[in-house]
Amino acid sequence: MGANVCVHRNTREEQALYTVDDGKEDEGDIEDDVDEGEEEEDDNGEMANLTVPTVAQDNLLSLKSKHLKVPLRQGRGLMDWIKVSNNKDLSGTGGRPRKVTEEELAKHCTQGDCWMIVHDKVYNVSAYMEYHPGGELELMRGAGTDATPLFTEIHPWVNYESMLRTCLVGQFVGSRTKLRPCKRSVEVDSTDGSISSSTPTHSLADYGIKILGAKKQQLRIGTKWRFLQPDNIVAETTASTFRLLFQLSREQPIELSWNNPKLIGAGSFELDVELTGAVQIDFHSFKDVASFGQPDACTIRINPDRHYRTCIIGRVEKLTHDTYFYRVDLPAGLAMRVPIGHHVFLKVKSNGKSIERPYTPVLCDMTDPNGRGWANGASLFFIIKVYPNGAFTQTFSALKEGSSIEVSDPSGSFESGPLKSYDSMCLLAAGTGFTPMAKIIRKRADMGCVSGKKTKLLMFNKTKQDIACKEQLEELESLKLLEVVHVLSQQGDSDWAGLRGRVTKALLKDHLPSPGDRTFICVCGPDPFTQATVQFLGELAYENESVHVFQG
Repeated sequence: MGANVCVHRNTREEQALYTVDDGKEDEGDIEDDVDEGEEEEDDNGEMANLTVPTVAQDNLLSLKSKHLKVPLRQGRGLMDWIKVSNNKDLSGTGGRPRKVTEEELAKHCTQGDCWMIVHDKVYNVSAYMEYHPGGELELMRGAGTDATPLFTEIHPWVNYESMLRTCLVGQFVGSRTKLRPCKRSVEVDSTDGSISSSTPTHSLADYGIKILGAKKQQLRIGTKWRFLQPDNIVAETTASTFRLLFQLSREQPIELSWNNPKLIGAGSFELDVELTGAVQIDFHSFKDVASFGQPDACTIRINPDRHYRTCIIGRVEKLTHDTYFYRVDLPAGLAMRVPIGHHVFLKVKSNGKSIERPYTPVLCDMTDPNGRGWANGASLFFIIKVYPNGAFTQTFSALKEGSSIEVSDPSGSFESGPLKSYDSMCLLAAGTGFTPMAKIIRKRADMGCVSGKKTKLLMFNKTKQDIACKEQLEELESLKLLEVVHVLSQQGDSDWAGLRGRVTKALLKDHLPSPGDRTFICVCGPDPFTQATVQFLGELAYENESVHVFQG
C-alpha cells in the first residue's frame, strides 16, 4: 500500500502511523435479521452524526456563508419522525405505488402538497416538512421536481429510502429534461445574518483552505479545521490525478484534485495531519509538484459525485449459516480510513446493471487493542448477511477471493463526542445491526481500561446460531471491558439459558440505566426493531439528545 499518515500531536503522545504504498498487501449492515421474515434486502444506509474537529479561533480564513440551519420545534427530531411515520401511509395514495409522470409531479409543488424525486422514486414529503433539520424553505427547493441534487448536496449519507419509506408515491417514469431545476440553495451571510439565494463561489479561500507551499515532492495545505483527523481525509493517486477529499460532520464534502498526466503516477506518499489543521503530503514518485501551488492548478468540487475505486476481495470466512466475514483489500496509492459509525457503498454488477448498498466496516478483531486492521489502511472488513432473494447479496456472495468489487468514499455523520463524554453507553443491536457497534465497542474498551467507562450491548437475534462474533464478545466480557445481554426471538436451542422474546419496554427498563444517568444509547437494526425501540425509549423518558439511531 502507499501512504504514511502520521497524526502529529501538540503533546509528546505517541504518534499514530498509517501506511499506503504501491506494493500489494495482503460491512450491512443494516441488512439486518428481520424477525418478521425479510426476504428481499433493503437498500440500507445509515443516518449518522462524524467527529467534528474543533474550528480554530484563529482560522486561516473564514467561510463567507453557510447553509441555513433552522431550530426544530419541540417534538420534531429524528426519533419523533420515526414514531410518527411508523406503520402509517403518508404517501396520500393509499399505500399503492404508482407511476408518476413529469406533468403529475409538477402539480404537487406546495408546502401542503409536496412531491419530489430522489433518484428514481417519487416521495410525498408534505408530512416530513416540519421534521426537516434544514427547515421547510430548504426542502421546498425540490418541490415538484428532481430533488436528487438537493439530497446529495446536503445529506449524501442519509438513508432516505428507509427514512421516507412510508412517503413513497411510486416510480418516476417521465422525462427529467422537462422538469424545472432545483432552486438555488438558501444561505446565510455570516456578516449580517441575512438570507440570500446566491450560488457559492468555488475558491479555496471560501472554504477555509489555503495552499501553504508546493515544491519538489512536497505539498502543504492549511485548513480552518483544528484537530483535523486522518479519518476526515481521503487521499488518492491515479495515473494522472492526485485527489484529496475532506469530509467533516455537518459540512459539505470538499474535493481538491490536481491533474497532470506527465507528472503524476499511481504511487506511494506520506500524509501528515497536524493538530493546527495543516496537511502535508510528501510524494515518493512525483518529480516536482511546484505547479500544484499555481492559482488555477487545483480543481475544487463541493459535494462531488460518489467516487468509487476497484478493490479486491482478499478473504471470505463463514461466520454463521447465512453471514460472512469479508476482507476487502484497497488499491495502491490510496489512503482511506472509515470513521467510527460511517459506511461505504459496495457496488457490483448483475445482469449488466449496477447495484450498490451501504455497509459499515468492522474490525478484523475487536479483542485486539491495536485494532488489527483498525488503522493500517490496507484493507476494510465487513460482516454481510446473505438474503435468499437479495438482489445485491446474492450477486456479492457469488464472488470469490481475488474477485474485484467497487468501493466508495466513506459517508456518514456519526458524532464520536459521546464516546468520550458519557460515562455509560448502551448499544441496542438487532441482527447485523451489530456492525456499526463493533468499532464503538473497541474504542470504548480502550477508554474503559483507563477511565472506567462502561459499555453494555443488548444483542437481539433469531437463534443462537445467528450470533456473530460471539467468541470475541465473550473475551471482552471476561476482561470486564463489555457487558453483553443476548436475546433470542425464536424457540429452540434447548440449552439456551438467556433471555427470549423481542424488544419490549419492560426489557429496556430492566437493562438500561435510568434516564439522566449520563448514558448514551445507540440503536441499529431492521425498521420494525428500530421503530419499536425508539418508541419505548421515548416512553421511558430518554431524551433525543442521548439517543443515536443508525437509520436503516
